[in-house]
Amino acid sequence: MKTLTNLKFMLLVGLAINLTGCDFLQNENIKNEGKWSQVGASFDNIIYDVKSDSKGKIYVSGADLKNISVWDGVSWSRLGNVSETFNGGVYWPITIDNNDNVYAVGRISVPQANSEYHVAKFNVSTKKWINLTSNGPLFDNGIHSIVTDLQGNVYVAGNVAYLPSVQKGNYIYKWDGNTWTMLGGTKLPPSEFVKMHVDTSGNLFASFYNDNISPCVSKWNGSSWDELGGKNNSNFGTGQIYCINSDSKGNIYAGGYFVLGDSAFNLNKWTKETNKNSEFYTFESSLDVKSIAFDSADTLYVAGSFTNLKNQYYIAKYHPDRKLWSNYWDLNVNNKINSICFDPNGNLYAGGEFTNKDNKYYVAVYKKR
Repeated sequence: MKTLTNLKFMLLVGLAINLTGCDFLQNENIKNEGKWSQVGASFDNIIYDVKSDSKGKIYVSGADLKNISVWDGVSWSRLGNVSETFNGGVYWPITIDNNDNVYAVGRISVPQANSEYHVAKFNVSTKKWINLTSNGPLFDNGIHSIVTDLQGNVYVAGNVAYLPSVQKGNYIYKWDGNTWTMLGGTKLPPSEFVKMHVDTSGNLFASFYNDNISPCVSKWNGSSWDELGGKNNSNFGTGQIYCINSDSKGNIYAGGYFVLGDSAFNLNKWTKETNKNSEFYTFESSLDVKSIAFDSADTLYVAGSFTNLKNQYYIAKYHPDRKLWSNYWDLNVNNKINSICFDPNGNLYAGGEFTNKDNKYYVAVYKKR
């Protein structure tokens, strides 16, 4: 992926690439409804993923290294005893199903061999971590994405690099509660890593590179993958997809970094009604979008490596009626935002590489009054 790396470097050093997109809305509201604050104690390590369950508990990975931390509204604690099942710890990404069971990547260290990466499930009833892939499939080069659908099926995307019995590459498997099945029966199209998303109707989407070496999002039709917008018709250009999400109408949004001709952008929207892709970017920056979230009103929020005019990292809120972005209540942190999510009450949480005055990593929350 040398070409993609070089293109991203061009963006970072600020070469003359034309940006086509939206302006900035300076004041979102006259009356401030609330404020950002730190959630509980801070952490010693970078936060990679932030998720909420149906009861409003918040889960983060990375902060406590090999453990998943959970916020119960009063304090942070470790989620179960990881070492009972995974001697190498439990990592991001985090996924939570409709019954509030938590899924993550479990690592088992094997002497004189590569580490084994498994699908770890924390059973909310037994309070125990379970290894769902103890009998395979085995991803010896890591797991990129885990999602669940409305029926409780689990999908995992990962990479095989060293196993002699499996062709090197990326694969997606489905767990139906009893059996793992490889979707499509073969390895996936080439990609640095694969991200997945399940929409509100239960449709599964995944990110690949198409035959034109362009990032694309494809939908699983039950037997194969259909590229959104048509085969090899993606207008992402070149780059990388870091996250996928959808609104209530079934439109699909992909975030990352992309270059198409002399244009650079960090968001792509597939409109379901027209089967068309369109690109746009956050205010004055096409740098990486790492996380996408929607509130109960179907409003789009994104966060990542982009900054405002003061070189501060922020959460961008999109106003489709005016095609403008706003800085959502001025979070304005000092480093990248890796993950954002809403809880059932509409409070927005964020975690990443930003730190507080004590140089500690923390989860920030915007609570409405």
